[in-house]
Amino acid sequence: MWKLNIVGSSVLEQYAKDMLPGLKARIKNGVKSGLFTLCPNDIKVLIPNYGTPSEDDSVLLSLLTLEPKELETHCTNLMSTIIPGYDINEFQIYLENFKKTNLSGMEKGIVDKYKDKLTALENIFDYEGQISHDADRSYWLARMKGTNACTYCNRQYTFAIEKYASGNKMEHIARPELDHWFCKQLFPLMSLSFYNLIPCCHICNSSVKGNSFFTLSTHVHPYLQQKSNPKIHFQQKLTSTGWSVVINRAKGSREDNTVKDFKLEEIYKYHGPLEVKDLIEFNRSFSPGYLKRLYENVLKDAYGKKSQADVYRMLFGTEPNPNDFGVRPLSKLKYDILKNMKVI
Repeated sequence: MWKLNIVGSSVLEQYAKDMLPGLKARIKNGVKSGLFTLCPNDIKVLIPNYGTPSEDDSVLLSLLTLEPKELETHCTNLMSTIIPGYDINEFQIYLENFKKTNLSGMEKGIVDKYKDKLTALENIFDYEGQISHDADRSYWLARMKGTNACTYCNRQYTFAIEKYASGNKMEHIARPELDHWFCKQLFPLMSLSFYNLIPCCHICNSSVKGNSFFTLSTHVHPYLQQKSNPKIHFQQKLTSTGWSVVINRAKGSREDNTVKDFKLEEIYKYHGPLEVKDLIEFNRSFSPGYLKRLYENVLKDAYGKKSQADVYRMLFGTEPNPNDFGVRPLSKLKYDILKNMKVI
């Protein structure tokens, strides 16, 4: 929901250099061991000229580094060759039934069509072994993503916390979770893609999203947003039990689907009696124009000038510039509520 910035080419080159050799080796070993239940022609889709001195790595490099739109197209083209009749419109049925045993003929046909090959691809791409359980890689990725707060909810800090321990060895303490925007169970070819790994909090990734079925036409992708300020608007609401929050957005839009699937309105209601109430009390306690006068007075402080943004941060603990909403949690919420009350 909150924007992530495209990284420089050197970051992608470093990532591909680190990930490509192991990925290519796992595909080859999967073929030899029988884990990769695909025919030779299908393998050549992933590694053109497979088994010859002129093997081509371009397909795998693209899967690791392409941006979301091109990645989605690339993956669809590959899977359409690997799985005859591949149709993502069948994925919702697959998700609802792949663990069941008592299936209708249609449901069984869809599960049988996808299950073995998707599972084999997921095992060979091996996100858990290559990133999730590899602290050096996962912490490096978290740092390269360049955001301090959860990309999906903007409610929690998501620092990658490390320190040098004895022998100049890096000690990994805590990091954000890395969500697969295109879920790895349905789109295993994207499970190691740099731009498919989204830094977020545990609630958004594991408690809420899980294996939800997202596509670029139905949900907001953080790397495709044009502006840092999401196309949603927080509104305070007084209920019989106290202050609450509603999230205004265009119904039926990608923003609407994203808000619903991440349960953002339900979650943000819990900030009504806390941050929202504090802002309302601030507004009631001080006369109109107070913030402007405070800006002017503090800016003239003899001990060093402060910008309006500095004063805002000191007062509200968040960022006033929409381009920086990802720097501190709840920046969008507080900004919208303060605008609603004409405090800013």
